Amino acid sequence: MNNINNLISEELGKMSQLFHYQRGKVISEQTIDVGVDVGQMMRQLDATNTNEDAVLNIIKKYKKNQDFQNFVNQYKKITNKDFGTHLITAISPSTDKKEWNDLSTYLKKLGITLEAGTTDKGNTSIAIFKGIGSAPAAVKDPNTKVKTDETAKIKNIGYAWCREKDGIINWPGSAVDKMKWADYLTKYAVTEPQLTQAKKMCPQKSSTNVVGNKVNNAPKVKRGNTQKLSTLTQDVQKSIGGTPSGKFSSQELDSILQRLGGNDVSGEVPQSFPTDASGKPDLDKILASLSQ
Repeated sequence: MNNINNLISEELGKMSQLFHYQRGKVISEQTIDVGVDVGQMMRQLDATNTNEDAVLNIIKKYKKNQDFQNFVNQYKKITNKDFGTHLITAISPSTDKKEWNDLSTYLKKLGITLEAGTTDKGNTSIAIFKGIGSAPAAVKDPNTKVKTDETAKIKNIGYAWCREKDGIINWPGSAVDKMKWADYLTKYAVTEPQLTQAKKMCPQKSSTNVVGNKVNNAPKVKRGNTQKLSTLTQDVQKSIGGTPSGKFSSQELDSILQRLGGNDVSGEVPQSFPTDASGKPDLDKILASLSQ
């Protein structure tokens, strides 16, 4: 009786293939006919010697979890047999380990875990498809966390760089507040490429006046020449008996011009300053003349 049923299923499958054949498409691109697959699967699972490769090839037609679920449902509807119970009689996890593992590996790609178990009554073996009917879990890129950590690190470097002033990080509430910039670079192993990226967050280096979590955009003043000029101004002020504030008053300018032979601020500034051997203004001689 089984042979007759198998023969009928096979012939129906062939007829179904004829009806559903699509001109202009290769066989692999044809629309999957679940009924045909069920008939072919029945023939393999009912055979005395199951062709395990043929069974696997039928299952591999189904590229999505939901499509495989549809095949399993149709198998039971057409044959009145549970596919898991029927399958394990032909491919056993104990005697057909290679084929069982191959099937398990493929189903994992669909998000399905293949396990061997028994029915509720505990007297019939069954292949259990865990996760069937759900979308497969997305495969996580192991580099995602590394990329995320790198991005976060560069942002933190940028925040610290924008708050750096005179070699000190001014970041109230942060663990690096008042830390030396050089120590920060060492402690957090900042690389040159990371620092280059971080500095883009603060293209015009800002002052470190922090409001909340923001830094104002006042340009950072270059202090080198300004400090030297202030020192020179104080020396001149001392030499004429003034207060060394670092900034000339109009009275001090009058005094300087008078000592150098001028009249007042509005008068013409004399050009005959004392010079050194190279012809450049001699600062020592100028200061000496102001103190006279």
